[in-house]
Amino acid sequence: MKPSTALQPRNDREQLLRMYDQREWDAADPRSQWALKYQARLSLALELLQAETGPGDVVLEVGAAQANCSLLMAEQQRVAVALDIDPLALAYGRRKYERGEFHAIAGEASALPLSQGTCRAVVAMELLEHLPDPPRALGEMVRVLAPGGVLVLTAPNADFVHERLPEFARSGREPVPGAPDAAGHRFAFSLSRLRCLTTDAGLRVEHAGYVGCVFFSDRNPWKRLLPASRIAGISRWLNRVPGARFWSYTCWLVARRPIGPTANPQGGSR
Repeated sequence: MKPSTALQPRNDREQLLRMYDQREWDAADPRSQWALKYQARLSLALELLQAETGPGDVVLEVGAAQANCSLLMAEQQRVAVALDIDPLALAYGRRKYERGEFHAIAGEASALPLSQGTCRAVVAMELLEHLPDPPRALGEMVRVLAPGGVLVLTAPNADFVHERLPEFARSGREPVPGAPDAAGHRFAFSLSRLRCLTTDAGLRVEHAGYVGCVFFSDRNPWKRLLPASRIAGISRWLNRVPGARFWSYTCWLVARRPIGPTANPQGGSR
């Protein structure tokens, strides 16, 4: 994958995406809070996907944005599909491509343009909080998963002490609407709520937890004494101890589509 520094932005959208890459992925200081938060999520997702897939398996990234996860999975010999609603974001991802089988396609999370059972794995990082109807999008992700395939999710942690987004809740079968903030965020998710949404969609949750730690925000000058790799290791330990839900930025889970008929939240099977 080409570094963002090798690209000259062609429009305002590419300029914005390049700014995110240079703040998070190609950061001059890997100990900045933005780089630590992003790379913790991405490293976790890559580890999970690599463990669950093999060469030639189709891996779909929904809401791909800069497409970093997809591009790196393509380099690991997966068939990587980056899906985003924004064609300019997809064009930016294509410009960073170097090797492997990589496909960038336009589409909405609530109506994925893929056939049923196409994917061995689906990953959606920091996507659900932007959507007006997360359960509908989860239903689509389940539809395109092959039996035995896995879904990897990350989302803002509603229990985090500084989280200001409202927690996603449901009234009957309809999601409670949330007005997006300036960055397009509508909700945060407690880990228990994320589990419930995923099991309601017909998947079996296998692993779940937290990632990212507020103790290494840029307000902590002492982190400058440690290399980024050491900070990442300490952060992972802190994400596993009691109380982690209060100081972790993000919650995550891995869920598997059962082999055989999948429970349908609306009744019956599919």
